[in-house]
Amino acid sequence: MIESLPYYKAITVLREIKTEGHSPLEVVADNYKNYFIKSAQNKNPCYFLINEFLCHYLLKCWNIPTPDIAAITLDPKLIPLNFSDRHKKQFYNQICFGSQSIKDAIDLNEFFNATKKPEFKKFYNPEVLFQIALFDIWVENDDRKPTNNNVILQPIEGRFNILAIDHAFTFSSMKYEDLNPDLISSSYNDTILLSHFGQSVKKRTKRSKQWIEEIKENYYLCIRNCQQNFKEISKCIPKHLGFDLRLQGTLHNFLFNEKQNREVFTEFTTRLK
Repeated sequence: MIESLPYYKAITVLREIKTEGHSPLEVVADNYKNYFIKSAQNKNPCYFLINEFLCHYLLKCWNIPTPDIAAITLDPKLIPLNFSDRHKKQFYNQICFGSQSIKDAIDLNEFFNATKKPEFKKFYNPEVLFQIALFDIWVENDDRKPTNNNVILQPIEGRFNILAIDHAFTFSSMKYEDLNPDLISSSYNDTILLSHFGQSVKKRTKRSKQWIEEIKENYYLCIRNCQQNFKEISKCIPKHLGFDLRLQGTLHNFLFNEKQNREVFTEFTTRLK
């Protein structure tokens, strides 16, 4: 069952998060929760925002934890004048993508360094990194890598839950109509499994033939779940972003190409070595 996309209105802008990417704004919405929002910057189709909405729902179909999202409207008058050009007031005449802020969240790279040994008992779901790595190959994620893992740790009762965030640069950062299902462009060096934490998870996991077969079986179940729900997921994407029937069909053909998906899993197994 695909949950419908909630719509909220921002009532306060707290700050600009300056990054090399989209520099999202942190806002308080009228449900009194904080969100990090990105605008479509007057682009249509706006592939990077479609990616964000889509990947949220695809991650849910894979049972990979990720923050809740919402469609957020923001009155341009609330944007401070000293913000960067990435936040021109005309960019906010349409709905934004909003990712809910996780209280006391910690970036994975900030939590670990090369000399600190991970204590796995502190984590609820360390092996989800394998699922995230496989998902990243499937959606051709250009942006999750050891130096920019786009993973946060959510503190819960003295332990941590691992959540995947930020999926604007998926599908090779390309227009959907340009995606080639016969090619897998993800670089080996881009996998999160090469991060310090990823390497530690690999070392502590017994990757037997049975374990790989279980991962493979679950992989195809996840793909089937995504395919069965793709139409409902597509309906959740705000219409002004330009995700029309033509683009939906093109992306559907890419994601559920049988040959490509076999090659995706083969590529994944090479990253386990």
